[in-house]
Amino acid sequence: CFSSSCSQSFTAVCKMGCKSITPLRMLALWIRRCSRWASAASNMPLIAQSYAVTACAAGQTLSVYFIAFSLGVLFWGWRCDRAGPRPAVLAGLTVYGLGCLLALFSPNFTVLLLARMISAFGAAVGSIGVPTMLRDRYHAQELATSFGTIGAALALSPVLGFAMGVVLSSG
Repeated sequence: CFSSSCSQSFTAVCKMGCKSITPLRMLALWIRRCSRWASAASNMPLIAQSYAVTACAAGQTLSVYFIAFSLGVLFWGWRCDRAGPRPAVLAGLTVYGLGCLLALFSPNFTVLLLARMISAFGAAVGSIGVPTMLRDRYHAQELATSFGTIGAALALSPVLGFAMGVVLSSG
């Protein structure tokens, strides 16, 4: 979440209405979200070194991420039902962006853990908002094709995320 492409993704989604989101755009957003998990695992030694914590403590960043993500799925599902998917997605991306900014400037490991929780909570909106928006936009065969494309991207994203994490942390 430390790259400029993250903020460009936020801007792109904010400018899109529900009707203008194409499967290719959704695919790009899902790849971005899923690759974060794999790249985070490859950066554990760098996190441990940067914050002077053990490898086990650095692994807590993934634990708190998944716990907060799970809670976020529950919250954003409720929020999509109450306010609609577009406002919920925009709010979730805002929460995610704030969590990323906090992580970028975290002065210590405790703040980093908090930042990871905030970003995960916001990122969870993609698991609820995206399928809801697709269901609102497409029907029958188009919907099946869209979900098939996203499923293929999800299958490849851990490999791509791990490779990107290695490249980013080595330079």
